[in-house]
Amino acid sequence: PGAKLTLIAPGAEATPQALRIEGKLEQTVAPADANTVASSDLPLPKGAERAEGIELWVRGDGHAYRLRVAPENAELQTSPQITLVPSADWQPVRILLPPAGAAGGAYASGRVQLQLAVEGAAGGFTFEMDQIALYAQRDGAHQANGKAVFGPQ
Repeated sequence: PGAKLTLIAPGAEATPQALRIEGKLEQTVAPADANTVASSDLPLPKGAERAEGIELWVRGDGHAYRLRVAPENAELQTSPQITLVPSADWQPVRILLPPAGAAGGAYASGRVQLQLAVEGAAGGFTFEMDQIALYAQRDGAHQANGKAVFGPQ
């Protein structure tokens, strides 16, 4: 099924805009059968090899969603992923980046792909995301890296 992408305002923590992904499941989708409904290539900024993962703010409608980060040409089964059921309130989530040596060479190509799949009862779905950034682990504690954002650097 196709998904519609829309910019909404305001975003998480009063940012000017966020991205809404909405569509319709024609039939109930079991977790094993969830297909990607939206994906985007994300250019990695300089220094990405020192990052542990991606942090983003999300909210949703009660469906279960799977977020996956895959290097180009990677086997999907080996790519880091999380499954979540976001509430109507904005919340931060984190997903690991593929290992630097993973198939597909995420760091050699300078890109990864962020993929979204949806599962659950037939009917409409709405998922929103904002503030996509890299995070690093320093001194045993996780800290968001506000300067390492996706896009041209």
